[in-house]
Amino acid sequence: NMAINAAPKSKSQRVSNQQIGEVQKLLYKLGYNPGPIDGQYGVQTASAIKNFQLSMGLAVNGRVNLPYRQYLMYSAI
Repeated sequence: NMAINAAPKSKSQRVSNQQIGEVQKLLYKLGYNPGPIDGQYGVQTASAIKNFQLSMGLAVNGRVNLPYRQYLMYSAI
């Protein structure tokens, strides 16, 4: 399951559904299609995250962690 493999491992690194929804909105604003903006980490969201990471020259891992959320927020300004 892609969502399970891409999720952070420790409890302190887990991302809430609200945070995933925020990431989905930012991805959409930047022209990446995360699928439904529903706060669920699914295949389309993972693909959008990976495409964003690739286009920005970042390590492509599909993870929604704090550094990538901050980078997304900065990119969407």
